[in-house]
Amino acid sequence: MSANDTDPQEEEKKHKPAMNAIRLSIFAGVAILVVVVGTAFMRGGAPEGAETQIEPGVGTEPVAE
Repeated sequence: MSANDTDPQEEEKKHKPAMNAIRLSIFAGVAILVVVVGTAFMRGGAPEGAETQIEPGVGTEPVAE
């Protein structure tokens, strides 16, 4: 069997729309990821609740007033 007689420049022209679609989807995925992570950081903040936060199991004893 012999190799196909293909022209690389012609093959590039045939695949250009598919490659552009792949690039666009990668760009859209990265943009969505940046928006989601950015939103998570912007909406986050200090924990709500008591003035002093005590995590259980850390070895701290609550101070009785």
